Amino acid sequence: MRCFIKAMRDYANFESRSGRREYWLFILFWALIGAASIWIDRATNSYNFRTGIAVFESFWVFGFVLPWLAATVRRLHDAGFSGWWAALPLLTWLYVYIAAMPRAWPHVSAWWPLAAAGLGFTMALLAWPGAKGENRYGKPEQAWC
Repeated sequence: MRCFIKAMRDYANFESRSGRREYWLFILFWALIGAASIWIDRATNSYNFRTGIAVFESFWVFGFVLPWLAATVRRLHDAGFSGWWAALPLLTWLYVYIAAMPRAWPHVSAWWPLAAAGLGFTMALLAWPGAKGENRYGKPEQAWC
């Protein structure tokens, strides 16, 4: 939980580094909150199946996209990669969001192999070990969480 809170405090920090432990614990809690928001939408019937709009899920997506993006950029910096690689999972998740909308699948179904490959490549970059010492993005942070 401390890693999630730390990442939320650094929600607009795109400059420093985040270790693997910090990043993946943040992602775990981020995903749990997302799953809870989806469950709440289904339980309260606040999901409109015709338009594809969900109230709580929309708050989760728009409320946590900046902290998620900042944490991803910091994790890529820790591994020595440019933060611009974070655009790849952002495009992949945008594809998944659009593909889940009603009547959108026939129009976007041909792109799923490319989206899956992009997500797999990004996961490999995010799992890459961080640099032991200082790199061009700064010194490694202490893994306190």
